[in-house]
Amino acid sequence: MGKKKSGSTSEAVKVSRDWSASAISSRDINKLRALGFISASEEDIRLPGPITRPKPPKGFTVMFAAFLFRGLSLPAHEFLRSLLFFYGIQLWQLTPNSILHLSIFITVCEAFLGIEPHWGLWRKIFYVKRHNDSNGPPVVGGVGFVVRKEVDYFDYPMKESVQGWRNKWFYLRDPAVPGRRSNLPPFDDVLVAHKKKSWNNALSPEEKATADELFKQIVALKNSGGMTMCGTEVVSVFLQRRVQPLMSRPHQLWLFTGKNDKSRVNSADLSAEELQNEVRRLTCLSTKDTIVLTSARPPYDFKHLPSEVPAVTQCYPPSPESGAVLEDDDDDSEGTEDAQHALEDSDVQEEETAEDDAFLKSRRRKQPIYATVDAVADFAEQFTRLEAENAQLRKAIKSSADQSIEANRIAADAKSENALLKEEVTRLKRQMKDDQDARRAAAAAIDKKEGVLRESVKDLLEAANLTVNQRHQLREDSTADTLSLATESNVQILRLLQKSKGALSKLYSMIFPKAKLDKTLDEMAEAFLVDPSEPVEVLKRRSRLIGAVLTFQLLMGHGMGSELEEFSKALPVDDENHLVDLEPFKRSAITCANRLLKLVDEAQAEPAPESAPGSTSADP
Repeated sequence: MGKKKSGSTSEAVKVSRDWSASAISSRDINKLRALGFISASEEDIRLPGPITRPKPPKGFTVMFAAFLFRGLSLPAHEFLRSLLFFYGIQLWQLTPNSILHLSIFITVCEAFLGIEPHWGLWRKIFYVKRHNDSNGPPVVGGVGFVVRKEVDYFDYPMKESVQGWRNKWFYLRDPAVPGRRSNLPPFDDVLVAHKKKSWNNALSPEEKATADELFKQIVALKNSGGMTMCGTEVVSVFLQRRVQPLMSRPHQLWLFTGKNDKSRVNSADLSAEELQNEVRRLTCLSTKDTIVLTSARPPYDFKHLPSEVPAVTQCYPPSPESGAVLEDDDDDSEGTEDAQHALEDSDVQEEETAEDDAFLKSRRRKQPIYATVDAVADFAEQFTRLEAENAQLRKAIKSSADQSIEANRIAADAKSENALLKEEVTRLKRQMKDDQDARRAAAAAIDKKEGVLRESVKDLLEAANLTVNQRHQLREDSTADTLSLATESNVQILRLLQKSKGALSKLYSMIFPKAKLDKTLDEMAEAFLVDPSEPVEVLKRRSRLIGAVLTFQLLMGHGMGSELEEFSKALPVDDENHLVDLEPFKRSAITCANRLLKLVDEAQAEPAPESAPGSTSADP
């Protein structure tokens, strides 16, 4: 490729626009990443720092931000890669406008002609030009592609210069593409881009015939619908589809499927205003100028495929691994096909060396093997597509596995919760059973107490000399409430005892007018308790017993039963209209009745005492 002329070895060479420290920032990188122009991985980008001459790491290439905005992303399209090798130039030696020319050309071929970018058509339209100014040839961006003057191509309103583009450079990983033996040409720090013999763009008769036929289609496209396309319509196609034309893609633009197409670098769609602004940035047009975004003939896509595929050959430039013949022209004079278009420096002499010969000879073969190249290209494209589909399948399988793991985890949690719920239900059932057993036991105890109370009441009523029919009714009345019965019985007993007390008190006062009046039943009962060793006291007790029996007989004979029945109709209440607790009275009445009955039994069993001498016995 000629002698290397770096800044350290060729200080005599006068050049301009040499390398300088990069001004690109992390903010710029984030913007490029957000647009989808570069990889999202931090490992694929390197910022150069303060150095003034690039030294890209292995596997990386020097990239300019302006190139990315004009349709280039890595890995590069095979047409661009082969073109760089064929012309013997490096990516950084091109200009932003040259990158845009390549993007427009590929879009025209794929989206409007329905073919791969054609090498012969490219050489019919463009030629290679070395740039120069008064200070010498530029180091960065010293080579460009120019439209031939005699060719009626799109008159795209490009900017004459892109300000500051040389200062926005960084290192970007150049990933390998299956089926390729090399990526972009490796970085070589040369000062001047020397003209190569391969720059002579002479077409063979066969190539010229094919290129002429294809170019007629471009002319028809340019002037279709009564309108003349300037090229903004072509740029709007790849910008709107969010596709980088100079990037190696899964398929061509005529197979574009829409929003979910795998060749898109960004899934967000541009509005009409955003699209117009993006197209304007790549032109010299102002906001006052009208920008046409739609062509009279719509571009091809998967739903609108070409009616027929043109039979063309040799689409890509011959590359080092293709084996195509590159005819050397030992005469490196300006008298070539493009001499009239080239503004070359006549004072800079080309130095051909054995290194150049070895490089060119390594690419020679006697016959071009176009069929092999096409087969390899087709295989590489198919392999790339299958690799992408395989990656998607692996991703889908991993996603399914993750979902299965998550489902198993949810099922395990549900099973655990179900077991806890079963334990809780079992505990609640056991607790309910214990509560039911406790309630049954309490009810049984209440029934037992009520039975005891009922029997006690019946016994007490029997002791109160109730009739047989009344006692029988109490025993048979199963619906009677025990508590109500006890309460009513207590009231009856209390009424009976109170009436009895009154009668006994009157009778007692009549029999013993000077004796103290007993105020309570207990005190009255004490009157019947005497020392049996005292005959007089025994006589008094017998008299009292006889009086008490007579009193009871008199009370019962005078209708005491009806009074007791009337008395039982109302329960006793206190001053605040609250029911009186009769339990203490019941107990006292039972005790008193038992004591009275015992005394009567004892009195009936005792013999009559002997009378004292000189006394007369009383009549019974």
